[in-house]
Amino acid sequence: MTARLITVLLVVAMLAFSYWYSPRVWISITACFIPALLIAFAHGERINILTGRKLGMLYATKGNSLALVGAFFVPGRLTEILKPLYYHRTRQLPISAGVSVVVVERIFDIIAVIGIAFIALNFVDLPSKALSASMTSLTIMLSLCLMVVIYIALRFPAFIEKTIARLPFESLRQFTESSFRAFREGLAHGVRYWSIVLTMLVWAGSVGLYWLFLQFDGGAVLELDQILVVFLVATLGITITLTPGGLGTFEAAVTLILQHYGYPFEAALASAIGLRLVAFFPNALIAGYVVLFEGFDFVKARKQAEALGDDREPV
Repeated sequence: MTARLITVLLVVAMLAFSYWYSPRVWISITACFIPALLIAFAHGERINILTGRKLGMLYATKGNSLALVGAFFVPGRLTEILKPLYYHRTRQLPISAGVSVVVVERIFDIIAVIGIAFIALNFVDLPSKALSASMTSLTIMLSLCLMVVIYIALRFPAFIEKTIARLPFESLRQFTESSFRAFREGLAHGVRYWSIVLTMLVWAGSVGLYWLFLQFDGGAVLELDQILVVFLVATLGITITLTPGGLGTFEAAVTLILQHYGYPFEAALASAIGLRLVAFFPNALIAGYVVLFEGFDFVKARKQAEALGDDREPV
């Protein structure tokens, strides 16, 4: 309870600071609200496709928003489990299938971020050519590793199934087998045309949101390559963290990179908070609807996640 209260107070303080110091940031937030909402629905439709359209776009979107908002109250990305729980409760999707969809989704997200990073590396002036070559090689290597994982899962399932069959407990084997089957189905859906298009739209749209926001926030004028770098730094700041929702690490990372590009400290901090709110508000609106009108209980869901044993457990 104390951690949640502190989180809420920090969010309120962020709102007050950004409004008091830089009202123009709120012009940017307002300009980005509708595009951010559309991206949230596009993200939901992508999840829906990965499940073989078993969820429906609205339910997929609501589950994703629950996970994103819940991340502000639980460290790391543990609230990703809220998606499978919500989908099981509302659409009777097996927990194993929901977990597998989350994994598939992250694989394609990582590929998308690597692609954006690869593009950015061609624009950013790094200190040395050796460092540039090393970063490019690392990006290519990560991409190839993910492609190999996808290829093996799709073309050589028997090898993995034999490995699963050696697991010690029957319940674990059953859960892992059903998860792997769902994982393969999700991968198969993920490499199809519309899934790839939606993944590109979601990530290109996210970069576009940063571009739109930074046009009106009153800070320095940034070029597209600089905005790409800001986006990548922000993505790392919210991903590589132990704090709920990357609270603090995201703001620090974005503030530092904006200062590097000419923003005064106070303006950089206000814009970092504003960029956080651009992603938060639309998802909070959707998650709030689920909590208030559908009766979804975060506390109960968290307890169920901790006690999760198999895909037949009721939610």
